[in-house]
Amino acid sequence: GDSSPWLKRGAFSPSFSVRSIIMETKNMAYNEFVTYEMMYKDIMYHLIPKLPRDIKAIMGIPRSGMIAASMISTELHIPMGIMGCDKFFSGNRVGSDNGIKSGKILVIDDSVNSGKTFGIFEKDIKCLSKNFEVVKAAVYMKKGGENIASLFARYLDVPRIFEWNLFN
Repeated sequence: GDSSPWLKRGAFSPSFSVRSIIMETKNMAYNEFVTYEMMYKDIMYHLIPKLPRDIKAIMGIPRSGMIAASMISTELHIPMGIMGCDKFFSGNRVGSDNGIKSGKILVIDDSVNSGKTFGIFEKDIKCLSKNFEVVKAAVYMKKGGENIASLFARYLDVPRIFEWNLFN
C-alpha cells in the first residue's frame, strides 16, 4: 500500500487542499521541502550569478528542468527550448530560424541526484555539442554529482521533496 498521508485521507476529495499537503509534508522525514518560491530565489541569487554571461539559449530537460529553464530564460531574456525535441528550439519565441548557430547553450534540470536524467539526454547533448559549447547546470545538486553538471545553485541531499513533483 501507499504510505502517502494525503492519499490515505482522500487527496482528491473536495476537502483536499495543497496547503494541507504542504504542511503535512513539512512534518515528514525529508531533509527539505522545496517550494516554487524557494527554487526561484535559489536560481536568482545562487545560480544566475554563476552562469557565463554569453549564453545564447537555454534548454530545459523535461519536465522539471523546464521550470528552471523558464525562470532563467525570462529573467535573462534568452530564448529557451526543450531537450529531446527534433527541433531543439521550440515555442512561439524561438523557431528554427532563430539565428543561433553557435555559442554557449545552457542545459538545465531542477536537480541532480544519480545523474540518470542527464544520461537519458546524453545523445541530444552530444548532438548540441557539434555546434555549441554546452554548459550543464542544475538548481539542486546531491553531493558527489558535480561531475554531471558543473554549475548548480546549492547542495540538497536526499530525501527531499519538491512542490512541483508533489504528485509525481
